[in-house]
Amino acid sequence: MKKGFVFSLEAALALVVIASAIIFLPQVESVTLDELMILQQENDLLKVWSYDPPSDIEAMADCTTMFGNNYSLTIDGRELVKKPCAKRAVASEARIVNELLLEQTFKIEVCFSG
Repeated sequence: MKKGFVFSLEAALALVVIASAIIFLPQVESVTLDELMILQQENDLLKVWSYDPPSDIEAMADCTTMFGNNYSLTIDGRELVKKPCAKRAVASEARIVNELLLEQTFKIEVCFSG
C-alpha cells in the first residue's frame, strides 16, 4: 500500500468556502494620520477641561483656536456651534464632574477632508 496524502472532495470544498469567506470580508478602512492627530487634539482639550471646566464662551474660543471653524461643539445637549460635515469627521465626548459634583457632557466633532 502506498503512503500518501488523501484529500477528499468535501475537504477541498470546505477550504474553498473558507478562503472565499476570508477574501470577501469587508475591509476595515485605515486610519489616517490626520484623523489620529485631530483625535489626540480633541482628547487633550477634553483633559484640560476636566481640570478646569470652561464656560460656553471659553469652550468655543478654545475649539476655534485648536480647529478653526471646522468643528461642532455640544455641551450638555446644547449645540453651541454646529458645522455640517461634507466629508469626514472625528468626534470625542467626555463627561466631566466639577467641584460641586455636577456632571457636564462635552462633545467635540471636527470635520476634515481626507
